[in-house]
Amino acid sequence: MVARKPVKRKLTAKQQEKKSIEFSKIILAMVMSTYFAGVLLGGYIVFHSSSELSALLTFIGAPVATAIGFYYWKAKNENVSKHTMNRIENTEGDEQP
Repeated sequence: MVARKPVKRKLTAKQQEKKSIEFSKIILAMVMSTYFAGVLLGGYIVFHSSSELSALLTFIGAPVATAIGFYYWKAKNENVSKHTMNRIENTEGDEQP
């Protein structure tokens, strides 16, 4: 008896869209959720003692600012490469005199 290879099914557009969540978006969402939890905790701390607020905001704000900056830098570089490829594809048939 010969073993058969499993048949790969084609995914529908909705299934493909569901699988295509980028890793950087997951990390950004996790960092932002930590930020909002920190804001709630910070509100509670300020209500009781405002002397600890600056340390808490620095501890939460620095990683969030770094994550957002990295995400925007990554998205910018991806878009630059996409625009460059579109320009190359659009000008392949054109000949300059």
